[in-house]
Amino acid sequence: MKLDVGGGKKRRKGYTSIDVGDYGNNIVGDFRTMKFEDVSVVRSFFLLEHYSRKEAITVLQQWHSWLKDEGTLWIAVPDFEYICKNFDIHPYWMTRHTFGSQGEDSWGFHLDGWYEDKIKKLFPALGFEIFEIKRFVSRKYLPNIEVLAKKVEPNPEALERYLNKYPN
Repeated sequence: MKLDVGGGKKRRKGYTSIDVGDYGNNIVGDFRTMKFEDVSVVRSFFLLEHYSRKEAITVLQQWHSWLKDEGTLWIAVPDFEYICKNFDIHPYWMTRHTFGSQGEDSWGFHLDGWYEDKIKKLFPALGFEIFEIKRFVSRKYLPNIEVLAKKVEPNPEALERYLNKYPN
């Protein structure tokens, strides 16, 4: 099974889609209340930034529990480092990409920033071996990071060191 978590209105061939909105997804509801086993791929683009640092770690741990051994985590998030570097070029769009669209629903707000160094430190501690990180631009100038990682054993000591260095 391949899961697309929080994909909104977009359908991806070969994926079971989960979203809180009823957009014709295969599963409608809060994925945090769900359990899956032996998932080969968890794909989630532009979702982690909607959670606090603490909650995002819990979400990543949940996805880790769903994946089969050496299953793939495939995520994308706004690249906060490059948002800062590009602020002078497009202040409005960089601010919006940082804090979200802030529309009528609660999901329009971003609660945390992601950047390459953070991902490289946190993911291995949570049991994700990164095999690809790439930057890409969406909507002409919005900087993002895409990460592909495989499930491995978590490193509780490394996670404790990370949390002590970067407390919530």
